[in-house]
Amino acid sequence: MTSKQDKPEVAKILEPFKPALAEHLINPDVILDEVLAWTGSQPFLTQKLCQVILDSKSPIPVGE
Repeated sequence: MTSKQDKPEVAKILEPFKPALAEHLINPDVILDEVLAWTGSQPFLTQKLCQVILDSKSPIPVGE
């Protein structure tokens, strides 16, 4: 579970990923929302999962 203190930290962590995700994904905001839901906004896990998405050669199909 994430604390209220983690919210600004997670937002700060996501900033560098947003432009890169926008280059690779059709709807990066939806993907980021799903990442945050899946990780519970836990900072390290959120950062790690964003990096895995960027490093992946497999596209994320629309609707998934």
